[in-house]
Amino acid sequence: MAQPRGRTICFIDNSYIFRGSYKHQWRVDFRKLVEVLSKTGAVWQTYFFASEEEPPNADQTNLYKYLKLALHFEVHLYPLRKRQMRCNNCGNEWSSYSEKAAAIGMATTLASLGYNNAFDTAVLVTGDSDFLEPIRVVKSLGKRVELAAWRDSIAQDLEMEASADIFYLDENRHELERPPAVGYKDGGSGGRGADPDYGPDDDPGNGESAQPEDLDDPSDDLDGTDI
Repeated sequence: MAQPRGRTICFIDNSYIFRGSYKHQWRVDFRKLVEVLSKTGAVWQTYFFASEEEPPNADQTNLYKYLKLALHFEVHLYPLRKRQMRCNNCGNEWSSYSEKAAAIGMATTLASLGYNNAFDTAVLVTGDSDFLEPIRVVKSLGKRVELAAWRDSIAQDLEMEASADIFYLDENRHELERPPAVGYKDGGSGGRGADPDYGPDDDPGNGESAQPEDLDDPSDDLDGTDI
């Protein structure tokens, strides 16, 4: 028998969602996601953590407005850090993007709300090992932590900390997928995954844009110099 959730807050790591969506080539519908996660107990509030370009991308802005106005998410936005890198060996240059500020914001909010006794259960949509210690902190306060993650993209240490069976996004595609938009092209570094035909006045049931943020650039692991 499943343990009652009590007061439940959901925390969504948008960068993590985008990474898995890009890899698996299908997009998560945020309305469907919260509805499915609510089947074992009502989700009282959803916090959404993402990075934003400067100046903001119009498609990003439309998505965040939709999440706030239609789904009533608490949307927390952080600057998307961009660095220009140069290879020390060949001199080639590239852009590197980092969303660490959003991850730190989500970890801090999780711990803060836990200390303030704002929830009994936290549902984290992430598989990032950066959240291991914040999860342990809220569990030490007597809180439950559930995880929703891509099966092939979850840290093993994080799996061990879940208070219930993990909800694997890739195994529930039939319940979570948003149908492709007409004219949609999955984003690389140019389009940032933004949905070109989404607008805030679209049907709320099918209104989410694909997640617009870039990931940490794989080239960031190369031997290079920040310029």
